[in-house]
Amino acid sequence: MFAFLRGTVARKGVAEIALDVHGAGYAVAVPETIARYHRAARRALVEANGFIDRTVDGLVVSAFIPGLAGPDHAPLAASASHQMLHETGHAGTAGPWLPVGIGLHTAVAHVGTVPAGPGTSPGKGVDVTVTGEAVAVAQSLAAAARPGEVLVSESTVAAGIRTPERRSVDLKAGTALVGVLKVMPGH
Repeated sequence: MFAFLRGTVARKGVAEIALDVHGAGYAVAVPETIARYHRAARRALVEANGFIDRTVDGLVVSAFIPGLAGPDHAPLAASASHQMLHETGHAGTAGPWLPVGIGLHTAVAHVGTVPAGPGTSPGKGVDVTVTGEAVAVAQSLAAAARPGEVLVSESTVAAGIRTPERRSVDLKAGTALVGVLKVMPGH
């Protein structure tokens, strides 16, 4: 599936998504809820041709790269983010079963393969990973998002993602103007 990357590290334009469980939502989540959250992320992200780069507790990081998702990787990532809010109940009238905020950033990043684990032979068992500022910005946006929001970076808005709302948010690197996507209960 990732043969186009085998043994390489390339700078590619990617759409990076970070999903973050917020506040007390993670503190009270039982293992079954986190497992349900990870299954929902797989459905929303992988079915849209993204791949899950890493999961750490309540954080899920996913990338949409042109070689896998195609040239419309940014719109696919935005659609998958919206679907993830549906999957976690943010669009339902009963409210979310887990409070999730999402960050979406489009940039050039380092995409490549790394050995799948200790003792893995070269060429046998590799993981694809994305590193660089794109990942950090998506994670910062996710941390700043309110539950039920997708914060969309300026570069992603410039890639054609329309957002009905704009606002300034404080990120680790400073203040940024971002677009905001939400789902409305019942939609």
